Amino acid sequence: MKYTLKEIRARRNLTQQNMADKLGVSRQRYIIIEKYPSRVSCHKMEVIADILGVDIGDIFLQDYHTNSEVEEIRNE
Repeated sequence: MKYTLKEIRARRNLTQQNMADKLGVSRQRYIIIEKYPSRVSCHKMEVIADILGVDIGDIFLQDYHTNSEVEEIRNE
């Protein structure tokens, strides 16, 4: 199962504005990042992954997560 930035952000109880503030960008810019993550620099995606506490692959890879990974996300 692939988790989108929006899903991961929501699971962390962060708003788009929270993420924008942490990244130093406008909310509108963050909305674009969330909608089109493949258009973001690798460095910026690493920063986003760090903020969200996930591996960058959790955002980009379409592989299935293990049951323990899914359970971990659910418990947060």
